[in-house]
Amino acid sequence: MDLSKTFDTVPYDLITSKLKMYVADDKTVELIKEYLSNRRQRVKIGSNLSTWQDIEAGILQGSILGCLLFNIFMNDLAYVVKQSKLTAYTNGTQIFYADKYLATV
Repeated sequence: MDLSKTFDTVPYDLITSKLKMYVADDKTVELIKEYLSNRRQRVKIGSNLSTWQDIEAGILQGSILGCLLFNIFMNDLAYVVKQSKLTAYTNGTQIFYADKYLATV
């Protein structure tokens, strides 16, 4: 599974609730909220600039904290997928599954 676009869609409230679930203290959760909130972006093509747009979801890519937050977000996948083997990377996960019935066909 290519999860590279997943970085852009992670809801902030889900990250903070998972941090609380992993027993992060209130100050840490508040710091992460501040890090993720009040972000804006715009696009430049040549000399033309788009209008500023608020970013309401997503984790900053290319930062150490971004990778950590993304791994916290994806950590539950291993608990949900039961009959397969997972190999996880920063933005990609491989799922391996073998079925004994398919092997005999």
